[in-house]
Amino acid sequence: MYHRDVCESGRRIVVRKKRLSDSWLCEIGRRQPSSLELIQCRGDAVTPTGVRELFRQCADSLQVCGLFNVLWVGQQFVA
Repeated sequence: MYHRDVCESGRRIVVRKKRLSDSWLCEIGRRQPSSLELIQCRGDAVTPTGVRELFRQCADSLQVCGLFNVLWVGQQFVA
């Protein structure tokens, strides 16, 4: 089972070993990070709409986005 490991420093958010969902991505977007790293996360419950909403909400603030070993099971995208 994946556990939640989130580190926020200023406007930098690092998420490790988290099961992501659309609502969780929206919450990250609302925080408007300048840097976002998703590391070893699973996106079983993420839809393309959730990803679009994340980037729509933080479009003005996000400068760096890193996806490392992220698995989007059953979705149309792989990172």
